[in-house]
Amino acid sequence: MLSHDKCVPLAECGCQYGGQYYQTGQVFYPGESCNLHCVCSEGGDTQCDSNFQCSTSEKCIVEGGFASCSPKTIGSCSVSGVRTVRSFDGQAYPLWGNCLFTLAGVEEKDGGMAAFSLYVQQKTHKDGTVVRSVELQVYGMEITMETGVVWEVKVDDIRVSLPVSLADGKVRAHQNGINIIIETDFNLKLSYDSVAGVLLQIPSTFGSSLHGLCGNFNGNLTDDLASGGKGPSDTAAVWVVKDDTPCDTRCGAGSCPGPDEQKVPEAKKACDIIKAQQGPFEGCHSTVSPTPNYDACVRQGNI
Repeated sequence: MLSHDKCVPLAECGCQYGGQYYQTGQVFYPGESCNLHCVCSEGGDTQCDSNFQCSTSEKCIVEGGFASCSPKTIGSCSVSGVRTVRSFDGQAYPLWGNCLFTLAGVEEKDGGMAAFSLYVQQKTHKDGTVVRSVELQVYGMEITMETGVVWEVKVDDIRVSLPVSLADGKVRAHQNGINIIIETDFNLKLSYDSVAGVLLQIPSTFGSSLHGLCGNFNGNLTDDLASGGKGPSDTAAVWVVKDDTPCDTRCGAGSCPGPDEQKVPEAKKACDIIKAQQGPFEGCHSTVSPTPNYDACVRQGNI
């Protein structure tokens, strides 16, 4: 039998409801609210819950006459510049160590959200420059992005040219300017500039379930640093992937280098555009506070 655009066994045919056809396993909300939650089950049986409510991390939206529960927000975590990590909740701290770190991840749970793990390998050259490679584990695959390599990723150690669709379309990767972009069917978006910059975006439905350097995305930035830790190096040490390679998340024998005071005025001047009241980012200030980005910019500019 033809189900949507695929031939399937009769037992896997979808459902008819309200004059609309739905595929097996599809979730839908008849009408223009999310109070009625329906699932198309095997054998063409539709099961509905008339007392359904979207989760606290979701909101009900209506597009094209169809309702759905959608994430309230999208969280962003980044590793950028020389050594700056910015967690989902806005905590910013330096990252030291030539180590393999867990940046973010969600463990697999029965009937829960999709599982994934994101790792970054940080390396420091003799001249002080920092590079990072990235590995995303999702849907049983390992997708690796390497320093200096564009228009290409490794999938389970096999080089694959971009763009590419993987896992029956659940994962897509393409090149966009200098960045390699990976997107999944659960709205994860990963951007890598092929040098050192990594940006991970994830919907609020993953809130409080995440772990790694990016924090837990629970709206509280104060708990993003390791519990009981004395500083960023303690947090970094918690999320080092243990192997046979020695790894030190501290700055070294001496103390961590402080800012170059002579460069601070110049750095502030260069970064003022971020918080300028009549600047290009003015329209964003009501949604995203400019202060963390400004502070990170100044910190990177005076090292």
